[in-house]
Amino acid sequence: MMDMRRIESAAATIRNARLVGRIPDLPVELVPQDEANAYAIQDALLPEAEIAGWKVAPANAAKGHRCAPISSRALIAPGGALSQDAAAPEVEGEVAVVIGRNLAAGAGRDELLDAISGACLAIEVLDSCFTDRKRIDPLSALADCQSNAGLVIGQLREEWQTLDLAVVRPRFVTSAGETFEPAKPMASMTAVLEAVLWLAHHAGERGRSLRQGQVVITGARVGPMPILRGQTFRLEADGFDSVAIRHE
Repeated sequence: MMDMRRIESAAATIRNARLVGRIPDLPVELVPQDEANAYAIQDALLPEAEIAGWKVAPANAAKGHRCAPISSRALIAPGGALSQDAAAPEVEGEVAVVIGRNLAAGAGRDELLDAISGACLAIEVLDSCFTDRKRIDPLSALADCQSNAGLVIGQLREEWQTLDLAVVRPRFVTSAGETFEPAKPMASMTAVLEAVLWLAHHAGERGRSLRQGQVVITGARVGPMPILRGQTFRLEADGFDSVAIRHE
């Protein structure tokens, strides 16, 4: 188990790598030994007051649920440009839910349903502090807030409970006219709600909570794919307003 000194050192290393230049991985002595270490590093990276949302996806058969907080500094206005500091950015198209009132850690499904104020399309920007995010230790990637580097939130659809997310298939359309469709089956509403409910309990155990106004992205439905300078990606899906991001 890592002590607080190593946890804070790992967080400082990740923070510095995002600002100065990517690294191959954390030093051996700073690589998280388990999920609890990785989440402790996330907490050291991002104080609760700066959390604008969370990312979580339906459970992976091998690893279960995993999550990461999203910084308010990561939010990008619809149609806006991603950070000029981005090293090798990729984008994912997702469906997000917005929390309409604070949700207690012990909340049940009915309370969760009442707390969600709507759903929307969202574009997540991935840009790891590591040279190759797909080759590093998975727990290092988890500590790095699962490579989150930006988020664009679309227009809220308040009548979200009429949606069947299993058939919502967002697609990317680029400024060059290319269209990219999902390459895998879509998560169901049941799976998404289970993930958000798990997140509410998990965040509470970390002394955090899902708060009014926070957005929860629920796993990639299309992508990830690189976004190059000069490109714009627009995310579309039937029943939703589109949302876009550009790389200047």
